[in-house]
Amino acid sequence: MLISRNAFFYFAIFSLLTACSQAQKNESTLSGHFEDSSMAQLEPYRGRLSFVPEYLPGQNVIVSEEIFALAGSNMLMNILDAGVAKLYVVMVGAKSGEDASGGLKAVLRRRVEFVLAKNDVKIPPETIAKLDALFARIVPIEQESPLYKRDAETDEPTVWARDWSPLASRDATGTNYIMDLNYYPVRPVDDSTSRAFLRYFQSILTGDPAVATQPVKRVSLPIYNEGGNFMNTSQWCFMSERIVEANSKSGRRGIFFSADDARFANNKISADISFDKDALISFYNSFGCRNTQIFSRLPSEGTGHIDMWAKIVSEDTVLVSDLGDESIDRASTPEANVLRGGRRSAAEDIRDMRVMQVFLREKQQWFRDHGFRVFLLPMPTNIFNFDADEYKKAYDGQISDGKTPDEAKRFAEDWASNIVTRSYTNSLMVNGTLVTPRYLKFNGKLDYPDASLLDAYENKVRMVIEGVGLKVEFVETDALIAQGGSVHCTTMQVPW
Repeated sequence: MLISRNAFFYFAIFSLLTACSQAQKNESTLSGHFEDSSMAQLEPYRGRLSFVPEYLPGQNVIVSEEIFALAGSNMLMNILDAGVAKLYVVMVGAKSGEDASGGLKAVLRRRVEFVLAKNDVKIPPETIAKLDALFARIVPIEQESPLYKRDAETDEPTVWARDWSPLASRDATGTNYIMDLNYYPVRPVDDSTSRAFLRYFQSILTGDPAVATQPVKRVSLPIYNEGGNFMNTSQWCFMSERIVEANSKSGRRGIFFSADDARFANNKISADISFDKDALISFYNSFGCRNTQIFSRLPSEGTGHIDMWAKIVSEDTVLVSDLGDESIDRASTPEANVLRGGRRSAAEDIRDMRVMQVFLREKQQWFRDHGFRVFLLPMPTNIFNFDADEYKKAYDGQISDGKTPDEAKRFAEDWASNIVTRSYTNSLMVNGTLVTPRYLKFNGKLDYPDASLLDAYENKVRMVIEGVGLKVEFVETDALIAQGGSVHCTTMQVPW
């Protein structure tokens, strides 16, 4: 997911992330990165592990401390109401000059109250009561990056917990495993999360974080993936070609970092393993999956994540987005034109959504052809947003940095442009409840082009979800979706 603006992450930062992978090797040599695996080290696990599906009962959920700033406490309360025992909140420890008294949970509580007070001026008593109930079940997990020189721009966890959290796996004996994949070299704090959980489990079991005995085991995987681009049943694992791009030795979406930036000097990857599509399928089929399907990316959507258009809710049942004609036609409304800022035409938006419509219907049929029951959730009108104020700030900043007017213009247009794909499949499933996005106003301010359809969307979503035997809880996620993600993107269910 993105850092601050959707366009910056998917366009600007990828210009910094270039391939530096050499000829394929049989082990991963990473300088300052957090993966320490090799294919030889993985061999004992071949064929032994199975990823735990999201639809199985689970007691605990991982989020980032940043969720409070973007979604407040309501979404987290909905998650707890679904029967979650623990809410793991991944956070950085007390900073220089910050009050560290009372331990990590007290530090987190003070940070949350500061954020809420900034937004509400005075925190009302009912919010304090909610926080009391919430913090009774919060377990803080301290994220750190011991091999990395902390930097103001990179030492905070991002909100996208789904992408950097470990995946859960089990073997035939019921032993739980933390499956630790590569994550962005420029996000070392996020990438340290699996090790942070390992330290936590070591600590609660032995009282000594240095003792290597724990109720779960960590397995380091020498490949890159983001949790939003992974779903599974006991028989299938699904992802998009985003994973192929990310693990490629070339291509603008590869994550292998080689920029000449001193801040990231410890995070360059000198010779990591690279995988093509066939190699990735073979890898996943050996270490956690039985059958692996890699779909093409959803057209016009920035993340490339499968959770933006599909949701597995049981062994043979999948919810898939469907972009209807009525939603597509709303690209012609005055509200859509306001959001476009005059940078695109309605015809261009309609053209791109027609392509997306065809993609979704092809994937619906793929699941039917492979024995799944397919239920359709409406996909709202896609939004092409251009923010003139952000454009001016970005342009002026680039000129100040010595860029040419043409370079500054290209960067600023990417920064200020934001393609927003709202989705009801981007939900969290916890113990038979789908915590599902609700979309009210773009960035909490502007009307969506399909504002008059929002009630109909939700009625359809509720009917479908309850029709497959699940409960639904809607939570407002306008601030999150404006940044490129929603409920699923910011949460990770775990069985430990």
